[in-house]
Amino acid sequence: KALRELPVALHLLLGYLAIDFVGWFHHFVRHKIPFFWAFHAVHHSQQELNPFSNERVHIFDWFVANTIKFIPAFFFKESLGIILGYIVIHKILDHLNHANVKTNLGPLKYIFVTPQSHRVHHSGEKAYFEKNFGDSLRIWDHLFGTQCRDYDVYPKTGITDLDYPYEKQTGFFNELKSFLNQQLYPFKNIWQQLTK
Repeated sequence: KALRELPVALHLLLGYLAIDFVGWFHHFVRHKIPFFWAFHAVHHSQQELNPFSNERVHIFDWFVANTIKFIPAFFFKESLGIILGYIVIHKILDHLNHANVKTNLGPLKYIFVTPQSHRVHHSGEKAYFEKNFGDSLRIWDHLFGTQCRDYDVYPKTGITDLDYPYEKQTGFFNELKSFLNQQLYPFKNIWQQLTK
């Protein structure tokens, strides 16, 4: 009850922080647990980042992430405002952060996830794979020691699985086939792990 009596502005701020933390934590879990990584790998497979790379996701991964992330908002009186505010800010940052742009946004790099820091996160190189899980804020990576301190590194992106079904030909049916194979990829990956 005390939470619901806080001023609206504080509700919006605390709600945003709660959603962002759950987003960070769930993102961390998706990298640590092989079952979840099999689905999240579809998003990380992008070898050439662009503003629409954030839309390259597995349907299951997208659904789980967006269901879990918004649960904290329902503990606040201004839940709709919190959710809408988060979606607007996060989507703008998400498109920017997946763009193939080499920038850290100056001093904002200590507060917000930037294209540079998110590129590090998308690297398949082992040194960077466990870094920079932030959704929109970097506070959680700083607090939990997952922040890459080399703010200027610009590694290649993608995953190391040579069997990933990348797009090989253009055209509607070829791209539809690639999309369907990418949606099936996690299930094949999990099956291979279970039958080793």
